[in-house]
Amino acid sequence: MAEKTRYSDAELEEFRAIILSKLDKAKKDYEMLKGGITNTDGNDIADTSPTFKVLEEGATTLSKEESGRLAQRQMKFIQNLQAALIRIENILKSAEQDLHRIDLGGNRKNQWQ
Repeated sequence: MAEKTRYSDAELEEFRAIILSKLDKAKKDYEMLKGGITNTDGNDIADTSPTFKVLEEGATTLSKEESGRLAQRQMKFIQNLQAALIRIENILKSAEQDLHRIDLGGNRKNQWQ
């Protein structure tokens, strides 16, 4: 069985920076999609357009449904990025705890003492 190697702390910090950057952009994109669904931006013609344009209303509905699906995917992406951050934090905490168990002489301390 191959021995597992751990990412270095520097690599984990680099991953964390990349993930935080992607998370920030993903949240902005999600808010934009959510705003398009709920018309919070106020730049829609929904309140001024005549109600007899059935085809255009269908297109608007289809567009909102598509935005809803994209928003769901974006939320899942955000959740996965947050889970990755938690895993990185857990790895860094585990490494820190391992360092505290090793005394200055290079011997492992008994963790039950």
